[in-house]
Amino acid sequence: MAAANPVPQDIVLPQVAAVEANPEKNGPAATGQDEAKTNFAQAKPPEDTTMSAPSTPPKAEAKEADEMIKAKTLFSEKAMASPMIKTAISNLPRGERINQLCQTELRQQLIHSAAQYQPRWLPSYSLLSGSVLDARRGAFKSRSEWFEVRFRCEVDNDATKVISFEYDVGNSVPRSEWKNRRFPED
Repeated sequence: MAAANPVPQDIVLPQVAAVEANPEKNGPAATGQDEAKTNFAQAKPPEDTTMSAPSTPPKAEAKEADEMIKAKTLFSEKAMASPMIKTAISNLPRGERINQLCQTELRQQLIHSAAQYQPRWLPSYSLLSGSVLDARRGAFKSRSEWFEVRFRCEVDNDATKVISFEYDVGNSVPRSEWKNRRFPED
């Protein structure tokens, strides 16, 4: 079973924490709710109860598709506390400042996760307006693998600090897709 799932087994711990943010408890999810409802509606209990499969896996799949891990601790402010870094960041255009804040938070969340990733390459985005960077399809490199990642990063109105952060690490990206996705070769 481990060979079929390329995500390290120790990443399960953050997914347990995400169960607390179950959209069924807190109302409908902002995106993907129709798909999740469709998946639940199509799931039928087996006729024979002696051979029944547990009902948890379909729910777990739906949660993985819709939920992200909400950061309980934000690390970017401490990571960027140096006066030299603050001065450099303050001189950047707002969109690039948001990118740097969110990249730093993503890096720190990955480092402090149960999987203890060692991110070398991170996705880069520039937010033209607003204060929420919602990255749905990105990737990062840790050690010698690329992993799918999505995150939602909210900054204050002045774009000087992260005020909330959620993320989800997906499967590793097959090497056959690296060139097509323009990942650096190193």
